[in-house]
Amino acid sequence: MNLKAFAAVCVFMQVHLLLSAQIVDGVKSVSSVEFFIPPIGVAYAYEMNVAPAMTMRYSGMLFYSFGMYDNIYNEKERWGMLGYGLSTESRWYYNYKKRQSKGKNVRCNSSGYFALQLRYAYTPYQYSVGIFQYDHIGQNTLSVMPRWGMRRNLGQRFYFDGSFGLGYIYGEYSGNGLATMLTLSLGYVFW
Repeated sequence: MNLKAFAAVCVFMQVHLLLSAQIVDGVKSVSSVEFFIPPIGVAYAYEMNVAPAMTMRYSGMLFYSFGMYDNIYNEKERWGMLGYGLSTESRWYYNYKKRQSKGKNVRCNSSGYFALQLRYAYTPYQYSVGIFQYDHIGQNTLSVMPRWGMRRNLGQRFYFDGSFGLGYIYGEYSGNGLATMLTLSLGYVFW
């Protein structure tokens, strides 16, 4: 799947949700900036409520990955990769109303959720730290990931979000197949 097809799917989903969105009592629409691992990165996200317990989340991110491998001489080499990406996901906050009825704090959409995420990432450069070799790899990656997650607020405007998922990933050079995702993030909400 190329970037044009991904963009067409995202535009279709956005137009459909904007036309069908209603003002509802439940989860709130929020804008936030978050720092996440792994990989290390920063993202801007807008979460728009579309039903009492559902949101659509759109985000743009910058990230840095790093690691170590054995080269052809059986020596350890460190590598790093800088990239950026876009994602769209639908979230169902399955226990939002229950937490709210018990008087628990649901600020920042603090609840457990199930999500379906579509993510595109591009990593233009990879380098080896030991000998400072820069390679232009230009790898496109597309993933579809069902996830389970939990968000809890920390004070008035901060939140912690952790999620785990198992899905399908398509990498231009790394191949296709099943992939797992574990993400931990700390965010700041603008409202």
